[in-house]
Amino acid sequence: MERSYTDLGWLKDWTTIKVEIAEPGFQTKVIIPPATTLYDCQLCWLDDDDGAMVVTDIGGQAEPGWDPIKGHGAVFKVHPDDRIETIVPYGSTGRAMIMSSVVSPKDFGGGGEYANRVFPLGQLRPGRNGAHNTHAMYWVPEGAKWPEHYAVMPDVEGVEAYWMRKQTAIERQTLRPEPEYHDIHMPRNSSAGFICAFFSVIMGFALIWHIWWLVVVAFVGAWAVFVVVAWRDVHEEAIPAATVAAIDRANRAAREAALPNLRPVS
Repeated sequence: MERSYTDLGWLKDWTTIKVEIAEPGFQTKVIIPPATTLYDCQLCWLDDDDGAMVVTDIGGQAEPGWDPIKGHGAVFKVHPDDRIETIVPYGSTGRAMIMSSVVSPKDFGGGGEYANRVFPLGQLRPGRNGAHNTHAMYWVPEGAKWPEHYAVMPDVEGVEAYWMRKQTAIERQTLRPEPEYHDIHMPRNSSAGFICAFFSVIMGFALIWHIWWLVVVAFVGAWAVFVVVAWRDVHEEAIPAATVAAIDRANRAAREAALPNLRPVS
């Protein structure tokens, strides 16, 4: 029999809860029936403040069925009164997949914006295609309903990652939250590569025509440049966080001004 991913009656029959209580004083209660909302859930932690359970659903998508090129996963909080609070709804992960979540300590990062926040683990690409080499860590900013990469540098989520990021911003009419800016360490400018290439060309020419004294001169020249560069004490220079922030904020301001005039591509 062919299984349907939109009509899950067959799955409900298969996953009907069957529990035998071995000791008195215990009882079972179904909070979320099988084959309804959750696809592949994981219990993450208990909230110390209100006793709620945080649950990550790995496989759910925004629409019934299964689309292998779309992301999947959601995060819920189940309160003691059986109320379900959505932290990250289905369809909010782009092409990513989120799975097991943890909560950061209240003093994490010095008690700043990353403290006491939800941190889901996940994949940059959905399903089995991203299971082997695209694992990543995400976090959910305060007031947000979607996960962000836990890094300032963006992670590429596919061949059209930048296009997907732009379409998400247009649909929501808002940019992603401003990141925390840090100094960027860059290699110092150096002409060593060009000079070594020059000597290499000379040495290649000399080897072809058997000009041995020129081979020796070119080899010594390339080696000398390598030694000089290797003995440098300072290899990097830092671009201050203030400069990085000024450049990025100028770009963000231009993008934000353009958002009202843009429409997502269907």
